[in-house]
Amino acid sequence: MEYQNDKKLKELLSYSYTEMPFEDFEDELMNKISEEQSRNSIISKDLKRSWIFYICGIISGVLVLLIPLSDGNVQSGFFEQSIIQPFVIVGICVIILLFTEKLIKVTVKHTR
Repeated sequence: MEYQNDKKLKELLSYSYTEMPFEDFEDELMNKISEEQSRNSIISKDLKRSWIFYICGIISGVLVLLIPLSDGNVQSGFFEQSIIQPFVIVGICVIILLFTEKLIKVTVKHTR
């Protein structure tokens, strides 16, 4: 009884055999998977560096605006007496927000 079941099972499984569409299909597929993994690791490293440089840039930008550069007077910053100070600060904030949005979008897209 068990022998007949095995024989029938082998017969049924022999019908389920499918041929590969190309001879090197498996090799090509494995190469694509390998390339995708290496590309993802490179993107991951670049994203980490992007976040590090982004944070360093924000910190250094804030320091340049707040720390006095010329006369040593602690009360005055780089743009203290300038009339364009609000415009420069608003421009920098807009750029920071745009870069933040783009970096977050790229990070979310990559982590999916």
